[in-house]
Amino acid sequence: MSKEIPVKLSRVILLFGIVSASIIALAILFIAFLVVQPTFEAIGWHLRHGNKVVFDGHTFHVPLMWHCTSEPYRNALEIDHKTGAGNIELISTGQVLDSAAAHAWQAKTIIDQNNFNKGSSFKKSGQIIAGKNLEFVCVSTDSDLPYHVDMLDCRISNTDLTASIASIDRLHPEVESILVTSK
Repeated sequence: MSKEIPVKLSRVILLFGIVSASIIALAILFIAFLVVQPTFEAIGWHLRHGNKVVFDGHTFHVPLMWHCTSEPYRNALEIDHKTGAGNIELISTGQVLDSAAAHAWQAKTIIDQNNFNKGSSFKKSGQIIAGKNLEFVCVSTDSDLPYHVDMLDCRISNTDLTASIASIDRLHPEVESILVTSK
């Protein structure tokens, strides 16, 4: 009888070890899936659509780890990085701005926002990004906060498009490549 107790106890310990290892393995697989899933989504988008998207008659190059979502009810297109750390939202407003009107909007917005934000760490400045056929006339938000996210509000000259752009510094070259290859 004394030999049965250690055998039963060792079986219980073995069973506990198997169950614990299985739970840990499933948790690791689940976490790995959550980490890899955005990459699969971006790659899947590229397999279905290629590396370009057309919105409102204009073509935009979409880098590999980016994907697009059309929002027809808002007449908008979202171009997102798989990590969520970069986003370009294009909206068709129905109101075409020529180059002079876009530059006037930029100048007025910078003055108005800087007057409104006096004493704040947020400062507005102008930025122009020239694409193949499109000119992005932007107001950028600069801050002395410890984290840095580039934020641009743009009017695209001679179109009815606006663009709201947010990205971390590391993704800025990719965002710029999307804009400069636009036509």
